[in-house]
Amino acid sequence: MLKSARDLFINPIQHQKQIFIYLFSSVLFIFVPQLPPSDWKLNTIGLFENFLSVYQNPNYVYPPWALIPLCLYRLIGSEGARILSVITIGLLCQQKRWSLFRFFTIVLSPFFLVTMTKSNIDILSYVLPVVIWEKFQQPSRYQFLMQVLAIYILLIKPQGALLLLPFLLITYRVPIKRIFLLGIVILILTVPISLISQPPFLFQWLENILNPSPQNKFYWGLNNISITSKSYAIEGILVIVALVMILFFLAKKGILTWSKDHWISSLLFLSMVFSPYTSQQSLSSSLAFIPSWFSFLYQLIIVLVLSGTDFYFNYLSFLILSIFIISLITFKADKRSHEEEQ
Repeated sequence: MLKSARDLFINPIQHQKQIFIYLFSSVLFIFVPQLPPSDWKLNTIGLFENFLSVYQNPNYVYPPWALIPLCLYRLIGSEGARILSVITIGLLCQQKRWSLFRFFTIVLSPFFLVTMTKSNIDILSYVLPVVIWEKFQQPSRYQFLMQVLAIYILLIKPQGALLLLPFLLITYRVPIKRIFLLGIVILILTVPISLISQPPFLFQWLENILNPSPQNKFYWGLNNISITSKSYAIEGILVIVALVMILFFLAKKGILTWSKDHWISSLLFLSMVFSPYTSQQSLSSSLAFIPSWFSFLYQLIIVLVLSGTDFYFNYLSFLILSIFIISLITFKADKRSHEEEQ
C-alpha cells in the first residue's frame, strides 16, 4: 500500500487517481486567503458597469484586446481564476509527463502561493497558451483555431510574449503561410476593439501607460522585478549578459542539459526583466516550466528570511534573478521528452 501511494506521486501523471488529485487540489485553492490589493478586483473593475469608459480609470493598463478575455476572467470570479490556474499547472505536468511531486513543488512554492493570494491572471496568460500550443503541435482540424487562441491569450500581457511567441513559431516550424494567416486573424481580434470609443481605446490605454497614476507609480516601484527600471539597470544588464554566457558555456560543454522547457522559461523571464514593469507574481509563470525541490527550498528561505525587509525591496530584481538561476540549473527535464527534442 505504501509503495502504491509512493508510485502515485513519483510516476508521471497519466492515471485517473493522479488527475483526480490535482483536480481536487485545485478546488482547495478556493480557500487561499486574499491579500490586498487583489489583482482580480483591480483588473475587472468597471468592465461590465462601464465598458466603454474603462480607461477613464487611470489605474487600468491592460491593452484593449485583453478586455474580452478579462470579461471572462471576471465571470469566473477570483475563486475560478485560482482553480483554473492550478488546473493549468496540472495539465502542464501531465503534458510534460511530470509527477505529482513536481506538481506540488510548483503549486505550493512561495511565489505561486503569492500569485494565488492576488488571484493573478499570469498563469492563465503565460502558461496556458504554451499548454494549448504544445497540445496541438501536430496537424489536426483544430490546430489553427487552437494556435490563434494560444496567441490571443498570450497577448493579454504582451510584454511576456515578445520573445516567447517567435520561439514557438520557429521551434514548431510553423510555415510562413500559416504565420501570415495567424497574423491576419490576430489583427482582426486586436485592431477593431482598439479603435472603439472616442478617443480610441488604444490612445486611452497608451495615455494610462505613459502617464501612470499615483497608485500605479507606487506599485510599479515597489513590486517591480524589471532590471531596466532600476537605478542599477546597467549593472543588472551586465550581470544578465555574463550569466547568459556562462549558461551557454555550460550547455555547450554538456554540463547543463538544456531543454525546450529551459528555453521557454528563459525567454519568458528575459521578456519580463527587460520590460518596464513586471510584478513578482509573474515570476511564478516562468518558474512553472523549471520546477525543482531545491528551487522550492531556496524560495522558501528567501521569503522567510528577507521578505518585508528593505534589502528585499531594494534588491528585488537581483533576488528574483538568483531564484531563477537556481531553478534553471537544478531543473532536470524529463529524459524521454528531451530525447524527443533532439
